[in-house]
Amino acid sequence: MIGEWATRRRRAEQANIERLQRVPSARTLARLLTTGRDRLTRTETLTVAAVEVGVPALVEAREVVSAFQSMVRGN
Repeated sequence: MIGEWATRRRRAEQANIERLQRVPSARTLARLLTTGRDRLTRTETLTVAAVEVGVPALVEAREVVSAFQSMVRGN
């Protein structure tokens, strides 16, 4: 039983590593960057962190979008 659990866990971790090596689509990136960090999975959080390091302009764009959303909502 434990062996099966460990095998499933290793396979899941390997799948997550493979997902990190692929470049997400623009739509996926937009969703990840505009979703609260507390609502992201571990893999999604790692993807966002990699994007933030690799493309600092997207961090600035996210901040502008957030400010715009706050302005529209009247916060």
